[in-house]
Amino acid sequence: MFLAYLSVTIFALSVAYTLKIGYFLPAFFLLCYMLPFLPLLAAPLGMDVVFWTGERFVYAADSAEVSRMQQIWLSSSVGVILGLMVSRLRVRRSVAKHSQQTVAQHAVSSFAVLGWHRAALIFLVSAGLISLRLSTGSGTENEVVTGYELIVCLMLLLCWTLVIHTANKAYFFITGCLTLTYVWSQVQTGDRDFFLVIIALALRMGAIRSGARGMLAIGALGLILVLAGAVISMVRLDVDLTAAGLFEYMAFNSWNATILPVLLMVEGEANEGGLLYGKTYLDLILSVPPSPIFSLLGIEKPIQADNPALWFFIPGLGGMHVVGVALRNFDLVGVVLQSFLFVLVLAVLERRLREAHNPWKTLLYLCVSGAMMHTIWYGFISIMNTLVFYLFLYFLFSIRFYISTVTPPQREFCAQKGEK
Repeated sequence: MFLAYLSVTIFALSVAYTLKIGYFLPAFFLLCYMLPFLPLLAAPLGMDVVFWTGERFVYAADSAEVSRMQQIWLSSSVGVILGLMVSRLRVRRSVAKHSQQTVAQHAVSSFAVLGWHRAALIFLVSAGLISLRLSTGSGTENEVVTGYELIVCLMLLLCWTLVIHTANKAYFFITGCLTLTYVWSQVQTGDRDFFLVIIALALRMGAIRSGARGMLAIGALGLILVLAGAVISMVRLDVDLTAAGLFEYMAFNSWNATILPVLLMVEGEANEGGLLYGKTYLDLILSVPPSPIFSLLGIEKPIQADNPALWFFIPGLGGMHVVGVALRNFDLVGVVLQSFLFVLVLAVLERRLREAHNPWKTLLYLCVSGAMMHTIWYGFISIMNTLVFYLFLYFLFSIRFYISTVTPPQREFCAQKGEK
């Protein structure tokens, strides 16, 4: 019965530990992961566990559903502990320092090759995407182009990467105006995708300015975002802004909705059949190509942004907490392994960012940070699309870098040959 208290203690101590050592991205992951499970804390007190308003998702403290959810949360805690332990191991690198420096120099050079005119093109593309959103006045462009909001956020993060690594005041002014305009367009339609940009920038600042003040600043920002999210939800649904209503919307919001499909899964475990044994993860990899390719081939895309997987898609309930994917594929073993890998990968990414600063690592950190919340609460397709966007940019920049370094000598050789 007290498994919930043990789990929340492990998560709380893990958050405190990751913040102390400056691992802000794993700390943010742990907080987002833990939020939907907090209603379970009522069970040891003998109170009903309320996951959502109304009576549909209210369970008795001694119910089988509550017991199963506590097991899932504790399994996640075990994975978190293992991930933190392994992430602290210092493994000697076999790669020579010269090779590391060469890779870092290439990354910086390929990014710096942009020049002001190509930076202007990035700003223009971002402005065009935001202008289109403003012109529709309803956010319907996301229904036409899947992942439209994610693309806008990632383009803004690219702009902020330019600002960070050029310290150009003009770039800062332009990027700030673009970001504020996008926030305004989102607020007008009651959307909250702009949180991705704010969270990514906040975590990046925390990663390079760790300390008590940094922790307090990020904590205060988190509370402001939660409050802002509740207010936006109320405005979007035409609910009166009262103290009681605000408290209810802060207690029951997106993070609660994402655990509801997991609860339905737990309720129907006896009739669900066998485990999927990794099929969802395979479908995720097969869904990496853009949707138009599937349309041209006449093939249905296994996983889409608005339908993360047919086996758990529930209209009106949004996405599913990431723990549901592991549970459906490999049961509690999958829950342990998935949380372990999440913490380990995020901790390594955080450490690598601090050890070697360059634009590409900064952009990768910002992109992963921005996609983390959606990945935990709405499905893996968000992080996959983000990584595809990042790799596409890296490919384009690398081509430009090699052209700029190879072409001048070739022109000089041709010129000398012509003179002879």
